Amino acid sequence: MGNVNEELRERYMELAGILKESREGTTKTLKTILHKFALQEGVKMINAKEYLDVLKGAGLVVFDRGKKNWKYVPEEEWDLFSINI
Repeated sequence: MGNVNEELRERYMELAGILKESREGTTKTLKTILHKFALQEGVKMINAKEYLDVLKGAGLVVFDRGKKNWKYVPEEEWDLFSINI
């Protein structure tokens, strides 16, 4: 079995990659992406939402104020991907 921290980091990176490919969307499209991610990675939706919360906290995913739209901010990803967990 792999290192738990490495697996966690890979999942963060996988979700970030999926969101980066999509670039932006509505909360409805984000929900669909999270469900597909959960199926692909074999995690519960609550975990997928926690991963998203971490990406939001890191500034990789931002929401428009007063709107239900999100976008991926690639300028913020260097911090995330350069960290060795």
